[in-house]
Amino acid sequence: MGSLKLEDNSNFSSNPTMATLEACEVLFTDTSTIAKTIAYLLMFLFSLTGNVFVILNVRCTKNYSTSTTSVLIMNMAVSDLLIVVLAMPRELFEIVARTESWRVPGVPGLVLCKTLFFLTDISPLVSVLSLCFIAIERFAVVMYPLTWIVASRRSYHRVAIATSWIVPAIFLWYYFEVFKLVHTGTEAYCGVVWEPTFDPQISLKVFGSLAVSLFYIVPFLLISSLYIGIIRQLRKPPFNTSNYSDAHQHRINISKLAVSVVLAFALCFTPFYVGIFMIITDVRSTLTCRFQIFWLVARTMGYTNTAFNPWIYFLFVSSTAQNRQRTMELIERGRRFISTYSVLTRNPAARRNNRVGVAEERGVDSTV
Repeated sequence: MGSLKLEDNSNFSSNPTMATLEACEVLFTDTSTIAKTIAYLLMFLFSLTGNVFVILNVRCTKNYSTSTTSVLIMNMAVSDLLIVVLAMPRELFEIVARTESWRVPGVPGLVLCKTLFFLTDISPLVSVLSLCFIAIERFAVVMYPLTWIVASRRSYHRVAIATSWIVPAIFLWYYFEVFKLVHTGTEAYCGVVWEPTFDPQISLKVFGSLAVSLFYIVPFLLISSLYIGIIRQLRKPPFNTSNYSDAHQHRINISKLAVSVVLAFALCFTPFYVGIFMIITDVRSTLTCRFQIFWLVARTMGYTNTAFNPWIYFLFVSSTAQNRQRTMELIERGRRFISTYSVLTRNPAARRNNRVGVAEERGVDSTV
């Protein structure tokens, strides 16, 4: 996602039509810079804390291995952290410095150039495949509850998580060939250079079309079909037994969580994929200032999905007293850790006393 920039295409795609990119000064005013900086800082804060808490919450649940939806949402949280840790700091630097020049020279810079964009762009692909596996599992649980046993769920976790990473990694493997450092005067830039391995015109259309088809259109057709079947099944009245009613209500709640995550993903990434479609079908229409503004908004909305998912998850899991208590315990642990770390970093004496206290608890001489 972070690699698809109009500036990258204009500089490095070897496409002569892209050299006429219209100037768009409104994107580089002081007001715009401040607004983008605040937006990315807020996204970074909410995304980092939210996704870390999702991972901790799922891992601290005793029966997490049998909750497929939670495990796959945790898988999405792990992939989202790649954007939080790698893409957002880079975006913030480029916004504040007002340059996209690559500051790491030589071989380390080239390796970082290839690896960073590979790991950044793999995240939304992992997420959409995770959503597909969640929909398949929800369909199996609702339609065939008696045959979907715990043993099959555990094996399904492993297959789903492995597939959600391996398939995108194979698809994006060409990144290690086309991403290169290009030197312009005294500056170096990390971008896409299709030649000589690929034809620039054909490659952009082929890989762009495959990305839109395989990781947006086909998955959402599959997901929509499965959830239509799930909704129809859940609308049927359950048997008049308390156990069945409880299980039926639980399936409804989990399905609501899954549908909410899907809708958030669709809301955040539809403009992004519309932009890709415009780039690969009508390049000239993407040269205007209006499209550059749209593309900035579309990419930013894609980043915001990393902040939405964890809070949607907590909105649903906190509906029970047990999950609400566990969530509060995690928040309290985080607060204590931050408070302790803050005190220790500001007060050397407190840091010394803390080491002595830990050593005494372990029965070790702290002077050693």
